[in-house]
Amino acid sequence: MSKRPKDKNRIYLQLAELRAEEAELVPVVEALPEVQKLMALKAAIAALEEYAIKTRQRTGALRISPADEGPFAKLSLPDAAMKQLEIGGPQTSEEIWAALSAGGVVITAKNPVHAVHWSLRRRARKDANVQSVNKKWSLKPPKKGGMANRNRDDHIEKTKAGIAHFKTRTGISWGRKRTVTAEHIARFREAFDRGEPASKAAKYAGISNAYFYMNREDILSWKPGMPWPMPRGVSGDELRAMGIIPMHARLTGEK
Repeated sequence: MSKRPKDKNRIYLQLAELRAEEAELVPVVEALPEVQKLMALKAAIAALEEYAIKTRQRTGALRISPADEGPFAKLSLPDAAMKQLEIGGPQTSEEIWAALSAGGVVITAKNPVHAVHWSLRRRARKDANVQSVNKKWSLKPPKKGGMANRNRDDHIEKTKAGIAHFKTRTGISWGRKRTVTAEHIARFREAFDRGEPASKAAKYAGISNAYFYMNREDILSWKPGMPWPMPRGVSGDELRAMGIIPMHARLTGEK
């Protein structure tokens, strides 16, 4: 069986001597007032760190008092601040935090007032129902109009029915006034039928080239005495009665 080298034996002996000296010095050092105070501080810091980890949910998170009651119970910091604005009206961040603190709210942020300010600022950026005016936070006034307590589809149908009734009763068209009338189309056809290019005929009639090309089929089908714009949603027989050959008939050669 081989023996250990002498240098290793020497290291073990030195280590044992140092440990013996440490064991003698520890009680002496721990008895010093300064060391005792340092150890007490370390214990307090460790306890506070453990408490912060248990109560922290996110930056500025809330921990409601053990009673778990009141207007701010179980609310996040932004929701609690919004609740306070609902209760007390326009307030500064300092006033909001004073009310929250009095209501049993505890947060882990180092500066609670800043935590309140930034939580409401983030809500305002998301277009929430909160605003800052003259350094005071307040809830936005309710919007006027809208579709409160009404079905959108029913509202659309009722609006359409109202417009149709108005047209029938008064004979007045609804919407923007027509800028191109049958007179314009008659002047265009007059120039176009005598061989003028579409651009010159449009200029003569007072309409744009774009308008002609967007309504080309209707303009070329139009005849004197017909209304403009052309009627929509009519049958082929009704078009023939007005002297118009329907598009499908022109494409198929049907009369």
